[in-house]
Amino acid sequence: MSGEEKALRAQLTRAHKELATYRERLHDIRAQDKKSQAENRELRSERRQLVAELQRHGQYIRELEAQVKALKARTTGMRAQDESLASEIEKLKLEVSGWKGAAGKVQAENNKLRDGLKACEIELAGWKNKHGDAAESTNKLVSCMKTPSTPLPSSLKHKAGDATPSASARPAKRVQLATPVLTPAATKGRAPFTPITPKALPSETPVWSIPARPITKRLSRDSFGRPTVFHA
Repeated sequence: MSGEEKALRAQLTRAHKELATYRERLHDIRAQDKKSQAENRELRSERRQLVAELQRHGQYIRELEAQVKALKARTTGMRAQDESLASEIEKLKLEVSGWKGAAGKVQAENNKLRDGLKACEIELAGWKNKHGDAAESTNKLVSCMKTPSTPLPSSLKHKAGDATPSASARPAKRVQLATPVLTPAATKGRAPFTPITPKALPSETPVWSIPARPITKRLSRDSFGRPTVFHA
């Protein structure tokens, strides 16, 4: 074998070794390429997910911006409303201060009226202790005036000397009677006296429902200046 042939065979052997090496590298490269493609597919999927998430976040951000604008508008309206409410509160405070002053005056007037009422009650109690209950006396008077044959009780007779009309002097026919009313005289410095309305007799027409005629005669007055009884 010649030297040239040996050299060619050595080159062929090296070429086979290099080819095997290239094949291994190509296999590795293909494996890496497949791995890279799989990774790229995963990355593309992640990218699509990230894009969708970004879109959702963008929509959420836009909704938040719209809510912020609405809140700003509401805040502006509420500030204006707060200012109007503050002015109304100031007006109400002024009105309340005025009401407090008026309430103080009314309380003072009430105290005066209460004192006058107590004095009137004391005076009325003394009058009742001295002359008896006004309603009872009025009922007795009404009974005597409706029954001509019944004399007037001694406690209700005239004390100044005027005689009570007798039964013979009275007409047998029932006459129109004036309504008996206990009204105090206009005495300076005294509270007005509230008259007591007499009760209606059973099965009888109430005296105060009969048309009244002018009063023609008065009986005596008590120590307080009030007329005890008067009749027509």
